[in-house]
Amino acid sequence: MSNAKLAGKLCGRIAVVFLALWFITQVTDLLGKYEYPEYFLGFVFLFFLASSILESAKYKVFFKKMAYGIAKSTFLIWLFIKIGDHFDWSGFEYWSQYPDYFIIAFFASILVGYTVGKHRRGARTAFYGIGFLGIVFWIFAKIFNLVPEYQTLIFFGSIAAVGIGYIVGIFEEERKFRWIYEAEDFEKIEEPKIKEEARVLKSDLEIKIGNSKISIEEGSIFVPVANGKEIGGVFFGQGSYSVDAKVKKYINVFQGITVLTGNKWKNVKKSLRDAEEKDFESMGLKKDEVFDLARIQIEEKEWKKIRKKFEKTVSSIDMPFIKVRETEAGDYVKVGPIEVIDVEGKGSRVKFGPFKVGESMEWEEQALYDISAKIRTKNKEISLKIKGDKTILKEDDRMVISKPDKVIIEDGDVSLKITENKRILKSEELSIFESEGKTVLKTPDVKVILNDELTIKKDGETHVLKNAKIKQEIKNKLDDLIRDILDKKEMKELDSLLEKLKQES
Repeated sequence: MSNAKLAGKLCGRIAVVFLALWFITQVTDLLGKYEYPEYFLGFVFLFFLASSILESAKYKVFFKKMAYGIAKSTFLIWLFIKIGDHFDWSGFEYWSQYPDYFIIAFFASILVGYTVGKHRRGARTAFYGIGFLGIVFWIFAKIFNLVPEYQTLIFFGSIAAVGIGYIVGIFEEERKFRWIYEAEDFEKIEEPKIKEEARVLKSDLEIKIGNSKISIEEGSIFVPVANGKEIGGVFFGQGSYSVDAKVKKYINVFQGITVLTGNKWKNVKKSLRDAEEKDFESMGLKKDEVFDLARIQIEEKEWKKIRKKFEKTVSSIDMPFIKVRETEAGDYVKVGPIEVIDVEGKGSRVKFGPFKVGESMEWEEQALYDISAKIRTKNKEISLKIKGDKTILKEDDRMVISKPDKVIIEDGDVSLKITENKRILKSEELSIFESEGKTVLKTPDVKVILNDELTIKKDGETHVLKNAKIKQEIKNKLDDLIRDILDKKEMKELDSLLEKLKQES
């Protein structure tokens, strides 16, 4: 744990202590009848604000996240003061004078966070952000009667900011509006076709991006795919792939048809020779059959289906104040800092600055990946997509999403999520929750909790063990237990561990 994060957690706990002291003053005279309540509240606000700032230090975009952290805390403090004043809670007589300052700080922090996050997009985006956020603040000020003497100035200043953004936009390069699918790009892309050229790999082809690797073995037949320029190829032969998912590495050897495309294709070095009759005979195919099979793979490409959807219906509005995209895939509406996204089959989300409401969604670039592989074997179809340091593997009921800071595995009734400081495994046989200070193992019959102590809960009884050796043994076996669940193995390690715990308790 970083020093800043540790300090943030410490400040958060101190804030809770002062909140508890304030609560005591509400229900007892234990602390005397003095001015303690307002002081306790002041320390609650101070340490909560410090906690929000310090815990933001773990993010790469420090100033943006710090500003959003201040925004979150100042909004909650403002809300707390409003509620406390309404109910005449003790200690709010003093703080009820200052809620306006906290809500102003909230909007100011949102503006700073938004501007820092979008600074690379140019002056137009910055002025639009200032303008739209100013309008929201003006509405808020009208409702709660904030700074009445400045409301008119705020309104006209916000309109002026939007107008300036619209004007200066003429000096900036027009940027295409990014949606789940780039409608304009798909309309311009030529339909890919195979080149009726058959070649053979003279040596193994290996593509390694981040912690993922795809290999096609020497001797495989290669048919190029192009849409004006070569964008990939169809391979007939044997290959393999590996995806590092932290606790487990997924490795598979396959034989069949592999379609490889991607915007990094031009960087892939290929050592080829013209295919001869004996090469086709070794595959058990004729030359024309190879071309027909390659053509089928390309015609079934997902992006072509998407392109057909866009030919049927695309509705879009692109104005300085509003951006709208309506497609069969879903809808997107953006007004200033407020975004509403609704994706068919994936859920919806409402976003305002750092605040998000709705179902979580894994966002994938639907344009070409760095490398995308569609592998067809006799028994299964495998999809492997790599974009930067992110890999998505789909095979039967299994999906693996691997990034340096996050791993998600869904495999039938088993799910695993790994983040910077957490691991959560869920399955019918075993569930594991592991954070920095606590580990919980749960089976249908037993619950084991590791924190400062080792606690076992079974049949309504609770046992606390002092055996540090067993506690360390459980921690050492967590990786093995998770791998056994993912590999669908017999849980011998778990049975052995539970037997030891039974004997100790």
